[in-house]
Amino acid sequence: MRWIIEDRAPRYRVVDTAFGASYGAYRPAGSPDEEYWRIAHFLFPFYTMVPVGLLGTNSGFTARVPMDDHHTLVINARTRDKYVGSDLGIKQDPFTGLNMLPNGTGWFDRFRSALTLDGDFDIDRDAQRSKRSYSGLNSVPTEDRAMTESMGPVIDRTREHLGSADLMVIRVRRRMLRALHAHAEGTPPPGVDEPLAYRQRSGGVVLPAGADWIESTRGLREGTEEPTLDPSISAGV
Repeated sequence: MRWIIEDRAPRYRVVDTAFGASYGAYRPAGSPDEEYWRIAHFLFPFYTMVPVGLLGTNSGFTARVPMDDHHTLVINARTRDKYVGSDLGIKQDPFTGLNMLPNGTGWFDRFRSALTLDGDFDIDRDAQRSKRSYSGLNSVPTEDRAMTESMGPVIDRTREHLGSADLMVIRVRRRMLRALHAHAEGTPPPGVDEPLAYRQRSGGVVLPAGADWIESTRGLREGTEEPTLDPSISAGV
């Protein structure tokens, strides 16, 4: 997306929601009268929706289910509709195209990627040297895993130095802590009694400068309004 490349320092807005929390990252959209927003969500208890593609077209999500203190089961759900397909030149989803290890009989011996920390995630140094790839890794999900797993199994969060780009991280942690304390006192977690609140979508959209990003995108986020942008603008992004 041209606007992301032209402005690499977006501004952020973060809000609590009935299902968890949402954020919008916005930057100029080539005109003083318009802004490009990328909107994403955290949904209790462990779901995320990343801002891929056009808002209103992406109804996929990721669930990161804790198995113990050191293992997490990652489940990715993706849908295909008229905006997503080979006509836009989108290659196979890296989540479903990963090389997997054979399943074993142990509790943690299933659905394991062949790309591991011990094997440096099959980093391609030749691709880095030739500048064909900055990271040398085969996909964004693999890059995310490399950054996450290389930090170690348990992180001392008291030593972190979070910045303005981490507003969503801060909000989600506080939201989860409040929900845990409330649950201990008998209050159900957010979203339990409001299942329709989970009818959300994530993605990018162009809005008039200064518009209320929550109200202006309600129909797109809930899937009741058709996107107005050409889907080829963000194909593959």
